[in-house]
Amino acid sequence: MTTDLHDLMSERAERLDPPTLDASAIMAAGDRRVRRRRWTGGAGAAVLCVAAALAAPAVLGGSGTDGLVAERPADSEDPVAWVSGSVLHTSPDGPTVDLAELGREPISLVQADSGFVFSEADGSVHAVIDDEVVEVGTLQVPESPRFESDGDVVAWVDAGEGEPAYAALDLSKGAGVVSLPVRRGYGTPLERELGMTEAVAAVDGDTVYLRAPNGARVWRPFAADDQVVSLPVADGTRVVLEDVQNGVFHYHRAGGTPAAKEEAYVVGPDLSTGVEVESWEGILSPDGRYLVSEMNDENVVSDTATGARLPFDLGEYSFLAGYRWLDDDTYAALAMKDVSGDRVDLLRCEVTTGSCEPVVTGLDLLGDSRLVIPIGEGW
Repeated sequence: MTTDLHDLMSERAERLDPPTLDASAIMAAGDRRVRRRRWTGGAGAAVLCVAAALAAPAVLGGSGTDGLVAERPADSEDPVAWVSGSVLHTSPDGPTVDLAELGREPISLVQADSGFVFSEADGSVHAVIDDEVVEVGTLQVPESPRFESDGDVVAWVDAGEGEPAYAALDLSKGAGVVSLPVRRGYGTPLERELGMTEAVAAVDGDTVYLRAPNGARVWRPFAADDQVVSLPVADGTRVVLEDVQNGVFHYHRAGGTPAAKEEAYVVGPDLSTGVEVESWEGILSPDGRYLVSEMNDENVVSDTATGARLPFDLGEYSFLAGYRWLDDDTYAALAMKDVSGDRVDLLRCEVTTGSCEPVVTGLDLLGDSRLVIPIGEGW
């Protein structure tokens, strides 16, 4: 999520009372910790830790043959999904699920090809697959949820059994979670204090990028070759990885050659080269061709090959920020006509035309219809 969009949602959320948890439902669920369901890949025991406990799922209804997310052609557009109050809307005209009936109240949401992942205020992580909701883990930092995803792969830092671990889930394979212990004593004391060594930076296909003190490490949780390797950075630079898509990297660079800016956001084929772009915390399109970000309350779309800013029409809105790509040149955006109000619209925006059209209008950020959009973070 872009910085100002996160700040906007956080500021609105601070005006809310803390969510009321359904204690009876939580107690009834017990201490369910799913670590494996239908995972059959060959994971190396040296670094991968997969437990085999399977919880009984909470059935949403139906025969189980018709899921919440229909199969889509590979080149089709993702639907716009959101949670309003406790109701998960899988698309503007698609099926809905009232999660409150299951004792669930999401504060963050991830949208994948085959389902959804969400977390609650207590840190519990749940997967919505077909017509089931299954608990799959617990966040290390419940009050600050952060997930990264691509396709059906979702990754986060899990609390583990007393020791934090990177966790990865492929929803196309079920609710089986693969984990990698967090490397302790890694980085400087300040970096450890800031949690820089315990964060998932990005997911590209089935490759997970782990944020390191300077750059990133590559983890392939579902491959037989499970070696974790570090990515090189240019001499004299400090790098923080923001996103990776289709082999294109988006990162923040500090230092470098005299000709380069002291600090800049960069897109390129690795963490050493590339072009500078106007961005804060941008997200790459699935093919890596475009970057959508927000700078000083402006929605910014850039060409990653040249770094050039592309034309964009704000239309009737005073604030607009893209938050999720729907296909290679279409993204979802949250927009407000009045930035002092609490009503927002969800839009579909086209890179080629620079224009947007409403998909859902008049959603309430506060009250009983508090809004959660699939950005992989909470507020």
